[in-house]
Amino acid sequence: MFSSLKNYGMKKTVQIYIGEVGQVLDFKYDSEDKRIFISMDLKGESEPLEIEITDFQMITKDDFDYLIFDKIETSKPWLDFIIKEFVKNKEIKMNSKMKLLFQILK
Repeated sequence: MFSSLKNYGMKKTVQIYIGEVGQVLDFKYDSEDKRIFISMDLKGESEPLEIEITDFQMITKDDFDYLIFDKIETSKPWLDFIIKEFVKNKEIKMNSKMKLLFQILK
């Protein structure tokens, strides 16, 4: 039950983060496998965007918190390319919303 409540809460948190750009259809987090699955219906897209994050880290460096995504796959090949070039294995400084989201998942 806690897992489904946590997933529901995370779905609502992601919805707040993406705002009016779209609607979160599904959010699932598996803490044992450290896997996140998100499905979103975004404005301007004909099909839902699916994102699967199967490996990520949170680090603190110089008093700032960062995310490092080691493996992210999406349902959009063009987005996979952008992620590979600009996101994968890069330190991404977390803002307060991102930090809250990933602290809950810890």
